[in-house]
Amino acid sequence: MTERNDGRFVRAASLARIGRFLLARLVGGALAFVLLSAVIFVLARASGDPLILLLPPEATALQIETLRHSLSLDEPLPVQYVSFLRNAAQGDFGQSLRDRRPALRSVVDRLPATASLAVIALTLAVVIAVPLGVAAAYHKDTSIDLVAKTIALLGQSAPAFWLGLVLIQLFSVNWQIFPVAGMGSPAHFVLPAVTLGWFSVAALMRVLRSSMIDVLDSEYVKFLRSQGFSERFILWKHCLRNALIPVLSVSGLLFAIFLTGTVVVETVFAWPGVGRLTYEAIIARDFPVIQAVILFTAGLVFAVNMGIDLLYLAVDPRLRA
Repeated sequence: MTERNDGRFVRAASLARIGRFLLARLVGGALAFVLLSAVIFVLARASGDPLILLLPPEATALQIETLRHSLSLDEPLPVQYVSFLRNAAQGDFGQSLRDRRPALRSVVDRLPATASLAVIALTLAVVIAVPLGVAAAYHKDTSIDLVAKTIALLGQSAPAFWLGLVLIQLFSVNWQIFPVAGMGSPAHFVLPAVTLGWFSVAALMRVLRSSMIDVLDSEYVKFLRSQGFSERFILWKHCLRNALIPVLSVSGLLFAIFLTGTVVVETVFAWPGVGRLTYEAIIARDFPVIQAVILFTAGLVFAVNMGIDLLYLAVDPRLRA
């Protein structure tokens, strides 16, 4: 009975620590959100006066001031910021200066295109990087390891815009296998997903290789080998699971970056996602859309990081203790 009570006490204490940890992360996230909102609010307005782009060159001073008043841009910046922060807390990020649609609606409408591309690109990267990283670690300092490190070097050295243009030239213009740009059929996903996932393959492979090498040199692996377990069982059942912790962290970070919209890739392939929306909003000095994109995607990044933390607890029992 005493042991059972002790076990319940340990579990309750562990849950209490996890609860405090999550609460601290939530409070820190809220403070970071407020700080980021202030920075984005100031930087967006530092890009210039949007009325220059909204009105024709022959617009009169009265027309300019009338439009400025209707958009509430004639109020002092502190007043504008407090009003923005109060409305943002209720989910209202204002209306786009270009098309007068709710700014958040513009972001949400573009999110599925970015999310689908991010999922495919990250899945492609993981499918390639995991076996490549395991093989490179197991065959350390061999030709297999050299090939894997060469792939990682090329992946981290090739700029996304250059790789995208090369793929378009080869597979769309010369060989006419895949569409040049846009979103429609499954074939439209291939080139942007490869371009987006190429760097991720290199990053994940290098992290997994380093982690696997450390695990393969651990004492418990030597013990398993001494007990006669097969190398395949040790490698994929025990080593890979313990080496996945840093890989999960990098994968979550990459997925969060993909969700924020990779401006270069979406611009090169004319992909109708969040990244291209960000580019269009910056060019048009569309303050509400810029603020909505940054803060909404910041919330997504925070949610992904929280999910990764919870996944850590599920994968590694030591963290729960």
